[in-house]
Amino acid sequence: GEIAQAFVGDAASPAVPHGAEEPGGTSYVEWSRTYRVDQHSPGIFAVAVAFRSIHLDTAGDFRRGPVRGAEVLVAVSDEAAGVVDLPMPIPPPMPSDLSGLPQVEGVAEDSVVQEAMAYAWIFDEEPDLIAAEGDGSQWRVVVGLEDGSGIVWPMAIRSDRLGR
Repeated sequence: GEIAQAFVGDAASPAVPHGAEEPGGTSYVEWSRTYRVDQHSPGIFAVAVAFRSIHLDTAGDFRRGPVRGAEVLVAVSDEAAGVVDLPMPIPPPMPSDLSGLPQVEGVAEDSVVQEAMAYAWIFDEEPDLIAAEGDGSQWRVVVGLEDGSGIVWPMAIRSDRLGR
């Protein structure tokens, strides 16, 4: 019902699996991100979305699918917004086409490591130090942080992002 209510009143859309008594399986959107919005026509925007879903396989285990892309046409007015049509599959954005931050070089000072470890404690009371680079004006410290599952995730603490 909520999905059908997201469409504009005159949308021509077939029945979606969510409304079926027996949808045929279990699937969830794990995450989604809008990465581009273009004006399609007056009051209608083409919204490019990357997403990943997880599904329950025949053995009863949840499995992640690949990252996929879809373009959704959305009508927008001052009072409302609604989906115009069913999503159209598109290639997902490829991160290999982008450039990242310049690498930090040098050995970070002990005071930098202590500051980064103190900051990491907002996430984990016992962070692991993995790497520390710095050139005096900028630094990057990689720490291992546990999320409660027992898994330790590497995360970077950068001096240019602290205090934001």
